[in-house]
Amino acid sequence: MMKKTFFLVFLTFSLQAVELNPQVLQEIIQNNPSAYKEKILLAKYYEKHSNDLKASALVKDVLKKHPKNKNALAIRQRIKQKRHIREIFREANLLQPITKEEAQKRLDSYYTQNNYQLYSTLYQALISSNVSLDDEYHIKAAYIYLWDTHYTESKEALDRVQQKNNIDVAKVKATICYYQGDYICAVRLFEKLYNASYQLEYAFKLINSYIYLGEITKAQRIYSYLHRRDPNNSKLQKIEKKLQKLQNRYINTLKKAFQQDPSFQTLKPYTVALNELGKLKKSIELLHHFNTQNATNDSLVLEAKYLLWDNQTNKALDILKYSSLTSDLQAKLMLGQIYSWDHKFKEAKTYLNEVIKKTQDTDLLYNAHKALAFVYMWNKEQNKAKQLFTKLQKENANDREVNEALMELKHDYKALLNVYERKVRTSHNPQDLKYLANLYIKTKNTQKAKKLLKRYLQIDPQDLQTTKQLALLLIADKEYYEGFGYLEYYTAQTRTLQSNLLLAKNYYWYGFTKEALDVLDRTIQKYPNAKEALQLKAKILKISPRFTTSNSGATISTYFEKITSTQLQLADSLYFNSHYKSSLNYYEAYLSKHPDDHDVRYRYAFALENAKEYAKAEGEFFLMLWTKNSDEIRYHYAYNLMKNNKLKKAKELFLELKKDSFSKIDPQLHKFLLQWQKAWQSEDFKTYISFYDQSFTNNALWAFRKQQIFKDAKYIAVGIYDPVSKEINHNKYIIRFYQEYATDKKSDKGYKTLYLRCDNTKKECKITQELWQAAKYKKEQLLSPYIDNALKEIKRLESTPLTMRFSKKKTLLS
Repeated sequence: MMKKTFFLVFLTFSLQAVELNPQVLQEIIQNNPSAYKEKILLAKYYEKHSNDLKASALVKDVLKKHPKNKNALAIRQRIKQKRHIREIFREANLLQPITKEEAQKRLDSYYTQNNYQLYSTLYQALISSNVSLDDEYHIKAAYIYLWDTHYTESKEALDRVQQKNNIDVAKVKATICYYQGDYICAVRLFEKLYNASYQLEYAFKLINSYIYLGEITKAQRIYSYLHRRDPNNSKLQKIEKKLQKLQNRYINTLKKAFQQDPSFQTLKPYTVALNELGKLKKSIELLHHFNTQNATNDSLVLEAKYLLWDNQTNKALDILKYSSLTSDLQAKLMLGQIYSWDHKFKEAKTYLNEVIKKTQDTDLLYNAHKALAFVYMWNKEQNKAKQLFTKLQKENANDREVNEALMELKHDYKALLNVYERKVRTSHNPQDLKYLANLYIKTKNTQKAKKLLKRYLQIDPQDLQTTKQLALLLIADKEYYEGFGYLEYYTAQTRTLQSNLLLAKNYYWYGFTKEALDVLDRTIQKYPNAKEALQLKAKILKISPRFTTSNSGATISTYFEKITSTQLQLADSLYFNSHYKSSLNYYEAYLSKHPDDHDVRYRYAFALENAKEYAKAEGEFFLMLWTKNSDEIRYHYAYNLMKNNKLKKAKELFLELKKDSFSKIDPQLHKFLLQWQKAWQSEDFKTYISFYDQSFTNNALWAFRKQQIFKDAKYIAVGIYDPVSKEINHNKYIIRFYQEYATDKKSDKGYKTLYLRCDNTKKECKITQELWQAAKYKKEQLLSPYIDNALKEIKRLESTPLTMRFSKKKTLLS
């Protein structure tokens, strides 16, 4: 018996390790027909060698006497499954061995004919047969299983997808989570999908997921954004009714709790909910009523906070100065913040430093340090601000305000613009619109700034300071009708002496003398002793008598505009016909009235250079470096330095330029660029993302957004013009070119910059960063050959006596 047991164990291992001799097992079975274990071993052997008939016969014999034998039942089930799969393959006209191409071709035919049952049947057979398939076939199967509510099979199909951050995978998973009631998972995925595409399909499910989780405020925020874009959408109207009902129920529950127990513990969540639902004034009213009878330090501080949010700063200050709050550190923090906003930096530092010295609360300490850092920044104590913000960044690397303050201190406006452009696309916070507009103002892009400020004021029309800011931008850009409309509204709402004076001054400065006098007359009637108003009126009357009218426009301004316009036309006519010296007087006359017209100033500087007035040209190009620090201007500044015999400085600048400026694109990089363009236009997403570094491909939002473009577009066309490149570090390069991008839904034109990291041969490169800026096409003029000529000229001049220099040399770059 022991020998037989040993032999069976040996045979079991032999099936896996060594090729079994079936004759030995057959002899045992012939001598002992009841040896069922040997029959199972032999059946496994036949199954392995695709002899299913013999395996089935052996299994049948075993099951007659041992009907519950697990091994026999498993073999029978596997054989049955294989027969079923062979039958499926026969019906699909697929012959063994099945190739990947044939299998996918058959799946495609089922899918295009909407034979989803046949697709899923064949798909499962192929998976069971270990046939390799591309990602798209697993995704299609996942969708089919989803539609049939077979969620487990759908998830299994998705697990076979190789590509990370696939938008279809996220969509199917999100939908499964949604219908299975896992709303936390649904929110996580639908937020990414919605922010990548802004499709209503995702928005509605996201709103409903928030509602099921009880996050009414978040649902309301997205609803409000969608409602502003499409107020007549019937689905949104249904959501509005649902939200309203839930909000009322939620508020009534909190209200009832407060009525039953009128304490600050029940009042706080009630007022917080009211505020989140846009009823800030109601929150303030409740807190004020509570504080007149049952005030606590916490309730007073909360009322002060809400008053601040409602722009009632003076009332907030009055509360924070109550005797009961003199030692309250939270109140002192708020006082410090208020004084910092009002630029009363001495008082702000006093309160904030007191909090820092006395508090044991880590959150309070962090916020006090943060407020103090902003005080330093706004008080132009830049080094202290940088040190403190850097320290805070180490404590909390995810603090958005700290990170952005450091960007601002470093004047990294490009990074800030990227951050806030992304925020405006993906969030619904109106303050982000306002901040982005201010960034555009700092970078002198007033067109975008005005557009964003108008959008912001549609959301918050009561922000009077922003109304004033927009008005002044419009007026400065000579959009008088709209600009003065905003400024009139600002003045009417504020009703202060200063706002009236601001309106009158702007009317006067821009040539609308009659309107300026009308405003001043109204102002003096209300403030008869307003000295500044009286002086301005006298000044206007001295220059412009009462009979001067400006009903049809700014008469004085129009007069001077006409003169300067003529001067500019004459200057440009002479300039473009190479009469540089003759154009100078006209340019100077025009620039005396339009000193900030940088395009004209450039032509003037270039005219000076060609007229051989190198000293003046040097100064003009130097000044232009502050407004437009381009390689071309740096070249001309260096060139005029050279012409003024400042050879050392000129040489330094030319060498810097040689290192920094673009050259004709490297052939290997050009090949990479053309392959990237082909991937874009062929709409092959898998190939397209292979050009990008992991910092891109691991970013789900970026990947989803790109995939959505590929899914939505009927075609993609990418035109590339004037590509240039430069090496910025070892194996790191920049490619720059003019791009014309078009799909059936969108088109744009501008300059694209790709940052690459390559191997030593430049055959394997990855894009690590990409930037795009809208612009009109301008023919690329490479500076590298001119810089080389200039360096040769300097070398020649350095060996030439001073008296013989610049005898008969022409401009190098014309």
